[in-house]
Formats: sequence, C-alpha cells, structure tokens
Amino acid sequence: MKTGVFLPEWPGDPSALDRWCERVGTPAFLNWFVAWRLDGERGTIGREALEACARRGITPMVTWEPWDARWPWRWGAGAVTMEGIAAGQFDAEMRTVLAVAGAHRGEVLLRFAHEMNGDWYPWCLGRAVTPQAYGAAWRRVRDVAREVAPNVRMVWCPNVLFPWSAALDGCWPGDGAVDVLGLDGYAKAGEDGMVPTAKALFAGSVKAVRRFGPSLPLLICETAASPVAGRARFIGQLGKLAGVDGVGWFHADKEEDWRITTDAEARAWRRLPAERTPQ
Repeated sequence: MKTGVFLPEWPGDPSALDRWCERVGTPAFLNWFVAWRLDGERGTIGREALEACARRGITPMVTWEPWDARWPWRWGAGAVTMEGIAAGQFDAEMRTVLAVAGAHRGEVLLRFAHEMNGDWYPWCLGRAVTPQAYGAAWRRVRDVAREVAPNVRMVWCPNVLFPWSAALDGCWPGDGAVDVLGLDGYAKAGEDGMVPTAKALFAGSVKAVRRFGPSLPLLICETAASPVAGRARFIGQLGKLAGVDGVGWFHADKEEDWRITTDAEARAWRRLPAERTPQ
C-alpha cells in the first residue's frame, strides 16, 4: 500500500519532510494545499517544492482550492467561482499555475475542489453550487491541464459519506474526467473515548466511490484519528481496507492533534507499505 502525508510546515520548511522521513520513512506522495488566490494574489504550486519531491522520488499531490483564501470568503466582483472557472474567466491564471506542474519531470496529482459533497467550502454542493457548475468547472480545469501539463492526473476526492452529504451522483464530473479516485475521512473519538475502526469509517464510502471508476486507483488522501489509545490500531487497520491503493496521513494539530506522535503509531505507519491491498 502506498503511503502519503500532509505536513503543515511544507513547503515553507523543507526540514519538515526530513523529520517525517527519518521518523516513519519516505512517503510515496506528499500533499500540500494551494489557494487559487491568497490575499488577492495568484497562488502557485512552487517549482522548488516539485524539485524537492523529485529528488526523493515522491509524487506531488497538489490540493488546488478554488477560492481567495481570506476571510470572509469572496463572493463579489473578482471572486473565484465555479461558474467563472467553467466560463473560462480564469483560463490565463490556470495556464500560468499549471505550466509549473507541466515542467515537472514526473507525475503530479492534482486534487481540485475536494470534499465537494460537504458544506464547508464555497465550492461545495452543500453551499448552493449546482452539479452542473461543479462538473463544468472540473472539466475546464482538466482541459487546460491536458493542454499545458499532460503529466497531471486529476484526483476526484469527496469526503466520506455522512447523513447530510450531497449525493455523489451530482458531484461526479463525468467519465473520462477523472484519473484517480480519492476519499477524505477522520476517525474522531466517540463518547466512549474510542475511535471507530477504519472499516467502519471508510468501507461504505469506498464502495460508493468505486462504482464511478472500478478500474481507477483509489487513494485515501486525508485521514487521521483522535489522539487516544486506539490510534495505532486504527493506523494498522488502514492497511486492511479492501479496494484502497494508498492512504495519506494529515499530520497536523488542527481541530485535534492529528499528528503521529508515539513510537507505536510510527511503527504502525512504517508497516503500511508492506501491506497488500485486499480486493
């Protein structure tokens, strides 16, 4: 099984990757986030970050978020919207950003507008974005990527299903538009202080996502578990998930301290690459 990671200090602090590799081994893929705009300025993938991945044999996973990363979210003139992307208003910006990925000498995973079946991002279908607008924007990004960065592989990554999540049928951008399937999901401790099993968290969603691309690779792009005694066990269970080709850990102290911190957790993560994915 492939393993990956998100490190909040990366790419600003290259030593963060050194520390991760020393503790648990070199990841197969490295995930970082790029806002379409940051405080009004165009976001950039970062040529140096791509080169650092190439030196270690790591596949970059760029999570490209179509918003202006400021608060409040920008919905007025000049705002990045799915409708605007679909209409070609941002084609020039896209070409500039994606040309950097196109110059990379290896594959780049582009995770565009992730967790679209939720309601916490402006591109989510739970925030009045229509399935038509989402699909059209996705296909526009794919078309520009194919034009300037044929080494880019498009990753479609919903959140694990939950009671009010948007129907995946409306989130799917269409056959031929996706190269890699993805899922995000976090194991939060319940009232009993235990985290759910990896199977309980992911199995139903893996089955639901798999039907859109039975032959496509599937990566759990983001996961982590609450900092409780069962976290090492949860990590070990990830390697037993049927139909999953790789898993990425969200190594950050955010809503909770999701970081791998104990020796038992690190050992469990080190063992994952040796796991054979059950079919």
